[in-house]
Amino acid sequence: MTDKVTTIRSIEDMLPAISQGAIGIACRSNADKMASHMANYTASMNHDDTWLVVVCKRVLLETLDGSCRTPIAGYAHHDVDGYLLETSRRGLYALDNMVAMGKDAGKELLSKAGPGFFDW
Repeated sequence: MTDKVTTIRSIEDMLPAISQGAIGIACRSNADKMASHMANYTASMNHDDTWLVVVCKRVLLETLDGSCRTPIAGYAHHDVDGYLLETSRRGLYALDNMVAMGKDAGKELLSKAGPGFFDW
């Protein structure tokens, strides 16, 4: 549908919703042979860079007690993470660090926002 696009917004103009554009694939987790095969197959399609920033943003959203009904945008990249209440983190690009940075950033934003920020 690229012929329908009239404007491409930059990150400076408008932040995307948390994990907007990321594609997730779910499969059964029980121990039968097909579930094991599907888990291996879907794991081979994983894009580690995308997965790590999605984890970071989802932990941020969880820490803010956000959902699909809360207008919380976020952008994570190797060098950038922010929202209207801006914060950033730098650390090793690994799962434990991304989780810690997302949680810490969410706590800081909640602290900056103050009580009742999402009560509207």
